Amino acid sequence: MRRFRLVLASQTDFLLGDTAGPGDVIETLIIVPSTPSPGPVTLKDGSDTVFTFDGGGGGTGGAIIPVPLKLSAENKFTVTTGANVRALAVGQFT
Repeated sequence: MRRFRLVLASQTDFLLGDTAGPGDVIETLIIVPSTPSPGPVTLKDGSDTVFTFDGGGGGTGGAIIPVPLKLSAENKFTVTTGANVRALAVGQFT
C-alpha cells in the first residue's frame, strides 16, 4: 500500500514507516523549500547515504522539487532535513 510521510524541517534520521525495514520502497521524495535558500535533505538506507539535496544558495527560488527514486531498502530508510525545508516521502513503508 502506498503511504506518504511528511518530514518537517530540522529533523534528524526521521524513520519512514512505523517500524521500517528491508523491502520498503521509496518511489518519490518531494523536497519543499520554505525559503529561497533551504538547508540540505539526506536520504539514508541504514547508515548508507543514497541521496542528498545540498540545499539552496538562492538557486531553488523556493520551488517544490520532486525527485523520482524507486529504491528498495536493504535496512531502513531515514530522512534528515535542514532548516527551511520539508520533505514528503511517497512509497511503501512498513
